[in-house]
Amino acid sequence: ETERTRDSERERETVRTRDRAWENERDRYTHTDTPSPPHTRVPSSSRSISESGDFFLGGGEGRDFSALMAQACGRLAGVGMSLSDDAPYMVIDMADVGPAKRSNKIQLDDVLLAIDGITIVRSFPIAHVRSLIVGVEGSSVRLQFLRAMSSGYFETVYVTLVRQVASIG
Repeated sequence: ETERTRDSERERETVRTRDRAWENERDRYTHTDTPSPPHTRVPSSSRSISESGDFFLGGGEGRDFSALMAQACGRLAGVGMSLSDDAPYMVIDMADVGPAKRSNKIQLDDVLLAIDGITIVRSFPIAHVRSLIVGVEGSSVRLQFLRAMSSGYFETVYVTLVRQVASIG
């Protein structure tokens, strides 16, 4: 039982260390590389997409943005990576044949800092973070991670992945 208590305390300290790193590092990334307008016009349509990723029709009815993208551009795909449900968003799993694992650059427990230059802040719900990662099959996404090193220092990791539809079986 003493061993279990020590393991539990080490785990709590690891989480505290990552939270402190998250707080220290996120201030360095407070704006995007290329600012975007609050609303972007969807071609040949009276619809607009807001910064939050919500899709609005003329009458104010909500519609799933992913469904629109799939219909307009083709199949939606990801990078074969699972994130924790709460910020800071950490890599908790990777598909064996997915782009994330094949890159050999992403590790479990890496903390996601940015997606395509958009800084991930604590107020982003996980659904919004996922919607930034998912895109049209074959398109690329640039991810930025913070990695805790065994020396106690932190490393920033950049990786560009090509989105791929998961194949099962």
